[in-house]
Amino acid sequence: MNLNTNHVYTFEALLVAADAYKRARSGDPKALADAVRSTNITNNVSPGPGIQFNEKGQNDKLKNSAIQNRGGKLMTVAPKVAANAKVEWPLKPYDKRG
Repeated sequence: MNLNTNHVYTFEALLVAADAYKRARSGDPKALADAVRSTNITNNVSPGPGIQFNEKGQNDKLKNSAIQNRGGKLMTVAPKVAANAKVEWPLKPYDKRG
């Protein structure tokens, strides 16, 4: 199975929710919201140094990555630190791929 961004971000959303609940020690909405705001997960799956939220509620440390579909397999080509393949440029037309 190929992991894609849908899988990664769903997994990380669950990580944030579980981490916040564990730290809030409660289902109280205010306690949970405060715990989410103070999230600092460094053992994450997506590219970047971790999951933290800024004052606007955004994870502004998240890094983008580039993926190429090669023969039905998703290959990460950027950033180099997360790459498992070199970029193929130009990429073969879809109907010419194996």
